[in-house]
Amino acid sequence: MSRTHDEHPRPGHGRAAGFSLVELLVATALGSLLMTALVLAADLFGQQVEAVHEETDHSLEEALFSVTEAVRHGWTVEREALDQLAVHDPYGRTTRFLLDAGSLQVQRPSGASGALLTGVADLAFGIDTMPRYREDDPVTLGGTLWSSQGTSVPGTGGALSIHTLDQPGAAVSLGFTLDTDAPSSVQTVTGVDEQLLEATPAELFMVLSRVDATGPAFCHVHAVHVDPHTCFFEAPTVRFALHEARAPGDPRPDGPALASFVLGTSSLPTDAHQWIDTVSGQPVVPPAGPDLAWWESHPEVQLAVASQASASTLVDLSALASGVEPGRAYAVVVTNLGHDLIRLQSRALPAAEPTTVATRSADGEPFSAAALIVPRTLAGDRTFTQTLSVDVVTRVNVSMTTETGQAITGSASVIGQTTVTDPWLGAVPGQVPDLQLESAP
Repeated sequence: MSRTHDEHPRPGHGRAAGFSLVELLVATALGSLLMTALVLAADLFGQQVEAVHEETDHSLEEALFSVTEAVRHGWTVEREALDQLAVHDPYGRTTRFLLDAGSLQVQRPSGASGALLTGVADLAFGIDTMPRYREDDPVTLGGTLWSSQGTSVPGTGGALSIHTLDQPGAAVSLGFTLDTDAPSSVQTVTGVDEQLLEATPAELFMVLSRVDATGPAFCHVHAVHVDPHTCFFEAPTVRFALHEARAPGDPRPDGPALASFVLGTSSLPTDAHQWIDTVSGQPVVPPAGPDLAWWESHPEVQLAVASQASASTLVDLSALASGVEPGRAYAVVVTNLGHDLIRLQSRALPAAEPTTVATRSADGEPFSAAALIVPRTLAGDRTFTQTLSVDVVTRVNVSMTTETGQAITGSASVIGQTTVTDPWLGAVPGQVPDLQLESAP
């Protein structure tokens, strides 16, 4: 007989399907732990997201950018207070940034205003500056315009006589050239030298006198005689004329008079005189009348003039009313138009010294430089340049702190200022460009 296998497994050799109770308990515990970890991770992620959101709040940076960008492209900038800044555009319009009631406020040129940032505890504008120079209104001062220079030869004091006699038009030309330099009293800006713009001669101080040559004793030297003899035909006068001179250091006049006036010689101090016999050295009393024959027979009788007074005479030059420029050569030409002898105090000048005096003996004759010093002082009004120095803002440093303790700093250069280094160029507050559009955009 055959053997067959049992189709049913033996007890203990198989296992029923599903999880045991222990497995279920372990699985439940692990699931609880996992869910707890997920909850904690989600909460931590939420906190991190919130922190990142706070860190990426750009309102503070945006407020700083608004200020620095306006500064960077401004025409000029002024710090009106530690926490107030004015930015001007080329059309004269102004945008202001200021701290007001805990907020950074902006005021637009249109009049509109608003808060760029609230909750601001502190705002400070620091500035860097540089000087800009502008021409200010000239200043006019009275005083000495020019004074004669040079060293005279010792023991050569004396008087230079100029007179018409029978040669009308004898004259002396007194040259001068004004320096361009200004005195320290009008120097207002360190490093900038003010200059003389113009001067107006008003007074001439010099030792100037006359010898009254209108009496009968002088008739023999007059060029014109009439009968009855009057010795002169009009009141003796002297003409003062302002001319341009040939060049600095050359006192000879050049061209027609710029201005002139005539002064009666009776206003000048009178020097005493007498007639001397040059042979005997004794004084001589000439005939009382115009005895021409007597003078022709006594050629040894000559005029002797007493020492000239040392006091200066003030000649009012205001009638000239003519301005002179610095650096150009001018001359005051004194011409005798009458019969008096006109005397100017003078001294010999060393040969090496340049002269400021030229003379001529008669009208129509050329002037020749004379090795003389004629002491004199020219006074009047002088007009000088004036410079205005303005400190302009070239850079703004911004510092802000919020009420929550956040702080930020930044800076911006005023491009229109930093790119122009010449202090005479570049804009200053209140200045607008010369060329503008018909209307501001």
